[in-house]
Amino acid sequence: MQALENPPNGRLQFTWLGHSSLFLQADGANILLDPVLSERCSPVQWIGPKRYTRAPCKIAELPRIDAVVLSHNHYDHLDWNTLTDVVRQYPDVQVFAPLGNQPILTSIGFRHITTMDWWDELEVTLNNSTFKLACTPAQHATNRGLLDRFATLWASWVIVAPSGGKFFFSGDTSYSALVGNPTGAYCPAFEQIGQVYGPIDLSAVAIGAYGPEKVFSGVHVSPEQAVKIHEAIQSRRSIGVHWGTFVLTDEPVDEPPHRLDAEMLARGHASSEFTVIKIGQTIDQGIQN
Repeated sequence: MQALENPPNGRLQFTWLGHSSLFLQADGANILLDPVLSERCSPVQWIGPKRYTRAPCKIAELPRIDAVVLSHNHYDHLDWNTLTDVVRQYPDVQVFAPLGNQPILTSIGFRHITTMDWWDELEVTLNNSTFKLACTPAQHATNRGLLDRFATLWASWVIVAPSGGKFFFSGDTSYSALVGNPTGAYCPAFEQIGQVYGPIDLSAVAIGAYGPEKVFSGVHVSPEQAVKIHEAIQSRRSIGVHWGTFVLTDEPVDEPPHRLDAEMLARGHASSEFTVIKIGQTIDQGIQN
């Protein structure tokens, strides 16, 4: 936790809290993304996917939280209990989410809610520093129950720090579906993101919950497809997320990093450019101006 209390100046500092839960620190601001620290990612805590790795901390153990950024409303990304803990400790914290999520965030207790559409950009002041927040596309879906599918938007995000550092968060996304896609069409959003915001200094890109791939390729990416996203957004360094915490699909829990390493080698990249870290581990990345 010492690294979180003393982040380096002029760099992006990133802590993986498990699954897709991230803690980003830049230019004096602390941003929490898709926080899920509950024992289960489920509507209730007595049934549903349970952690096989422990949460590294509680909300109260993190440094001050200046903003919360959410990718979409699935239970493994928008966790009622964790967000309630955030609001309890920081009642005036700002929260940013894709369109349609204001009602649930209001019911949790957030007071300062901003919902955004794809390609919306916003300048936001966090701890006296001005950041650019861009809501960017992804290929996924949303629902909290049986009757609200596609009722809210999902998104990836680009965060640009005052010093110029750029951070990308994939949220949940597909790249190219394996079924019903005879031409092999793929999501063009990542090339577009790279054209608008690239190169990206540091990225958190999903690499897990893809098996069987014929079933999940329309909403999640394989490690091989994650490498294509890394290339498309022109990421200088990427960290694999959306794995290592909950069993949501049927691939072996330790498979995603091995396939990621193999694909980076096959495509001629240094493995250090896109790798994984331990839950609770903190890294920092320099900024390319």
